Amino acid sequence: MLTRHTTLLLILIASGCDNAKRQSDLTNQAIVIHNSMIKKVDGIERALQELSNDSTFIHQQDSIHVAKNMLASWKLELVEVPGNESHQHDNHHHAQQSIDVTDEQMLAIQEELSYKLSSIEKLIMRIKSAKQE
Repeated sequence: MLTRHTTLLLILIASGCDNAKRQSDLTNQAIVIHNSMIKKVDGIERALQELSNDSTFIHQQDSIHVAKNMLASWKLELVEVPGNESHQHDNHHHAQQSIDVTDEQMLAIQEELSYKLSSIEKLIMRIKSAKQE
């Protein structure tokens, strides 16, 4: 009887460890994505400022304005990944310091934010290439 309980306990502990490791892996992935986005934001802001100040892009000002609005919206959606609060917060803040979601949901949020930021980068590249046409 004791052996059955011991075996069951060991199985429960092992499955709990696997679940904790999986959650930790998901959180780590979310943190990597988040921090990568934060590093990109400064460059995106600089590029938008340069485009705004460059008279050769006068005909793309509407597109530049759209990109700036997209970035402002993105910043409002930015959510910190739990456990990553100590990373550098130079020139950025999070609209919500934390929200109550699962690790899977947090990873999905960070992936969606990364996709949106990539869309802004692509728009900037299209604006820059329009100058050459």
